[in-house]
Amino acid sequence: MYTDQRLADYFEQTASTGTFSGVILSAHRGEIRYLRAFGLANREHGVPNTTETRFLIASISKPITALAVMLLEEQGRLRVTDTARTYLPEIAELDERITIHHLLTHTSGLSDFEGLPGYFETSGKLSFVNEAIFGLIAGELPDFLPGEGWSYCNTGYNALGLIIDRTAGMPYEQFVHSRLLEPLGMADTGFAESERIIPRLAGAYTEKAQEIVKAPFLAAENFRASGSMYSTAEDLLKLDRVFTGGHHAITREDTIKRMLTQHAFAQTRYYGYGLSLYEHSYGHGGSLPGCRCIYRHYPAQDRTFIFLSNCDFGGTDDLLRGAETILYA
Repeated sequence: MYTDQRLADYFEQTASTGTFSGVILSAHRGEIRYLRAFGLANREHGVPNTTETRFLIASISKPITALAVMLLEEQGRLRVTDTARTYLPEIAELDERITIHHLLTHTSGLSDFEGLPGYFETSGKLSFVNEAIFGLIAGELPDFLPGEGWSYCNTGYNALGLIIDRTAGMPYEQFVHSRLLEPLGMADTGFAESERIIPRLAGAYTEKAQEIVKAPFLAAENFRASGSMYSTAEDLLKLDRVFTGGHHAITREDTIKRMLTQHAFAQTRYYGYGLSLYEHSYGHGGSLPGCRCIYRHYPAQDRTFIFLSNCDFGGTDDLLRGAETILYA
């Protein structure tokens, strides 16, 4: 309880006096110990964020996609050792040696469409549906040969979405809803699209010349299986319990162990299947213009932090560093 109070005091003081806009959740053993919203969901109309506000979660979509892949392996519909071209033979940008394992761990060597020059200014504003996203990297040289390096790659996770399309017997989004979101009770989680109106979705804001402005438009569907989802803090806590042992009914325990295995060294950390693995914790971050999110779990303390922000300058990384200082004190 002492740690809970110190964390609550820290969150109150830091978020109330800073620029954070969003929701902060702290849980211990799966039980919420702190949950509060700060700032505005819509600045034009002065609508405040609430704990029920939905936020774009960007790359926190990746653990969900990875879990969907692993469920299909459990069903015998694919193997992570299979090559991507087994299921996507027409996509020439996929080296014939790239496996599903490489896609899951960012070790494929594929060029990342998000990192292409001018993506946010030009092509990112246009819609590239499903296989069309690979046209953006046509002619791009691979970063390295499959399995011989590590480089964060949204293109690879979009390829996983296409593989799910072709092995699940239904579209990727439908499979995620029916096999993950619905069984877990994640009713406030789904997929964003450019033209879709999503009730309770927070607007996205950034900073320009020391003034808060709307974040530039991006076609959300381009990040399909790599980062197009939205959620709430409480829904993401339900996902967290899958990895911590509370919801193994939807998957096998050995599947979770494989997702949490250090498959690849990723600069300052390791990467499993859809999860970043740190010395004392695991989780994932999410970042897009007008969006900063963190999901992090600490097994030794059975503590979970979830920070969702609809501003890309609100200091979520600073919040996490301060919370970890208290956790390790």
